[in-house]
Amino acid sequence: MLFVRFILRRFESLGLHRSAFLYWILLVIVSSVSIVCGYLGWMNWQLDPSSGGFVPRSHEDRNWQTIIEAVQLSVKSIFASDIYISTSLQDMPPKLQIARLFGSFAFVLMFGRIFIFALGGKASRLFMWARKNHDVVLGDDELAEKYATLAEVKVTHITNSNVGHNTLKPDGRLKVDLVKAGVSRARRVIVAMSSDVETWSEAQKIAHIYPDTEILAHITDPWLLERIGKADPATHLKPFSFVSGAAREVMLAHPPYLLARRKQSDVQHIIIVGFGYLGQALVREFLITSISNAPARMAVTIIDPDAKKQSAAFKARHPGLSDYVDFAFMAGELTLKSPTIEAHLIQRCKDMPACAVYIALEEEEHPLVSAVAIKDRAEREGWFDAPIFVNSAEGSGLKKVRQGAGKLGQKANASDTCNSHNILSELSLIPFGSWENGMDGTELLTPDYDEIPRKFHETYIETLNKTNKAKVLSNDWDLLEEEFRVANRRVAGHIRATLDAAGFDLNAWLEKGSEGGHSYKCTDLPEAAANFLDLDNVYEIEKLAQLQHKRWMFDRLLNGWKYDPVRNNQARLHNCLVEYDQLDESTKEQDRAMVRQIASIIRSV
Repeated sequence: MLFVRFILRRFESLGLHRSAFLYWILLVIVSSVSIVCGYLGWMNWQLDPSSGGFVPRSHEDRNWQTIIEAVQLSVKSIFASDIYISTSLQDMPPKLQIARLFGSFAFVLMFGRIFIFALGGKASRLFMWARKNHDVVLGDDELAEKYATLAEVKVTHITNSNVGHNTLKPDGRLKVDLVKAGVSRARRVIVAMSSDVETWSEAQKIAHIYPDTEILAHITDPWLLERIGKADPATHLKPFSFVSGAAREVMLAHPPYLLARRKQSDVQHIIIVGFGYLGQALVREFLITSISNAPARMAVTIIDPDAKKQSAAFKARHPGLSDYVDFAFMAGELTLKSPTIEAHLIQRCKDMPACAVYIALEEEEHPLVSAVAIKDRAEREGWFDAPIFVNSAEGSGLKKVRQGAGKLGQKANASDTCNSHNILSELSLIPFGSWENGMDGTELLTPDYDEIPRKFHETYIETLNKTNKAKVLSNDWDLLEEEFRVANRRVAGHIRATLDAAGFDLNAWLEKGSEGGHSYKCTDLPEAAANFLDLDNVYEIEKLAQLQHKRWMFDRLLNGWKYDPVRNNQARLHNCLVEYDQLDESTKEQDRAMVRQIASIIRSV
């Protein structure tokens, strides 16, 4: 059985892989060599009927009839004709020997293609059953289809739609479908159903059947994503969110702290239009990736027709966050005339200049149309001059710009106009949220999912072992509770901001990485920063420890914790939700240890 699977995998790589084009080229070349050598051989040699051997053909015999006969016999070489098989190879002239050899090879290649065409879907199912180290995708969600297209490994997609050579139509029996898809030999399974409840339910079932296989479940609600828990802690089940990935990608590509600095503002003030799942993810990723040591509070202005209800729900989920972040919820639409909202927005942007605007509307709400209208009014009425990032899975025809702060805050001149079409500037419309970028932000397209967060956990466990402190967490990353995995992912998302706080020229690194049309992935870290953090510099360590404590506070606040002099984990109350200067020395040392961990991770990655 193992041998059969091995043969099928090798055959699939020739017949159905993306490199199948090379298969056809090889077939054409081999067939051409066989036919040409056969033609030259039969033009110079012929079979003697009396002896059965080959004799030279005289010049008098070379006529049109001879040419037609030579063409016919040469073509037979690629169809394993008996005239080549029944004749002894050693009695053949050299050119006909070559024709026989290459013709046999061409016949095998053609038979393989005919075999695939004849079996059709059955051949595809056989290949999918035999696959190894592939990805299995379950579900009809659009993300499932896009992942199957973008993944760099072979993908078997279990779906009711678009049945093709990479898809299996489910028959209602989950175990049977998983066996057909070869899940036991798969690298990972992606579950993306039509609802979060259905996705998590199916993912739990698959994880129970295959506890040693990595199962990734697509959860659309970014808040639920970080709160959800698996029923069986012994499985390798992890949730992820595309909108969270899209939000992280745009925050890392154009960090708000760099944009605010270019505008010479002490406040990172962002405006979010639309507060659905994507808008909520943008707030979370803003507070995860962009925390700095600036004394001013970070500011978020949210504009949504249902802002009152959204505000109440957000504050209920994050009761202590408003004490540290300046939130403003405005009910309405910027595309409609509303003097009250406009006056409030203008005054707010006057007090705290906006460094970025995010149009987080769903595709059916026409985000590009809203973005163009908002840009037009912002120019005419002087609302703000920040770049406008537009949610668009397909790009909406907008030009991509280089990562970093671009020309923001710099006065444009005529000589720059022709060269700045792909550089960020005031009120430029910039697409974000493409399928590829969103999957980059979730790390779905990486071969090692959660690589950096896992390294943070391993480093933390090593630190505990060295200090002989009691372990309260599992050594195994896959068995860790989701809340602690989320915490490590947040640390990883803040590494670039930590380097920026240490004085590393992050903007120059981002812009250099965008040269030649390429951009850094979310998991990329500057090589030049490997030894940038000076662990012997007490002042620098203390400054970064303050930043890490602030980051840790936001991590707790996003999880619904509040300050209380008496710690109570069940009630989510913590006595360390105070300024760094108010901590005792042992707690400060934990923050310093985190700085050392970050330095270690940067060097290792």
